[in-house]
Amino acid sequence: MDERRNYFISLNLVLFFWISIFSFSCNLESSIQNTKPSAEKPKKSSKNIKKNCCNIFKTFREVTLTSICLEKNSTLISFRSNSSQSICTIPEKNRILDQSSGEYSLISLGSIPKCPELLNAGKGHVFTMTFERLKKESRVITVTEDFTQPSQSSAWSWWIWKDISLEDCPFTY
Repeated sequence: MDERRNYFISLNLVLFFWISIFSFSCNLESSIQNTKPSAEKPKKSSKNIKKNCCNIFKTFREVTLTSICLEKNSTLISFRSNSSQSICTIPEKNRILDQSSGEYSLISLGSIPKCPELLNAGKGHVFTMTFERLKKESRVITVTEDFTQPSQSSAWSWWIWKDISLEDCPFTY
């Protein structure tokens, strides 16, 4: 019985010894990694300045207009698909109209194809449209794919986000 007890004590001591060595080596390795000099953070430049954006989160059918950003010479609007769907747009039909009947044309698209090419966009897919830069006087806008079409035709769904208030947007002009 004594022999068996000594065996278990010896086994426990060896196990304790190995755990101690392993723990010490892990701590040593961790402390060595933490003392390595970190990469120098890039200095802020004018390109890193926070964007001139306003969160909107206005939904029309299965697409949410999430934000509007004023850039130097344009207005960038971001959208998010709220379900899996096939999407495309007709660039010449996209417009922004403000409360003073000012009209802003589309300049470019991001992550959405021109029709008739379709993109099978999954839920959460983000795409953008860049328009001419909004004027300082623009306080309420409508973003639409076509002013003259009904919002839904027999085989097509047109997009329109009406009466988007920019009053509380912290834009700098």
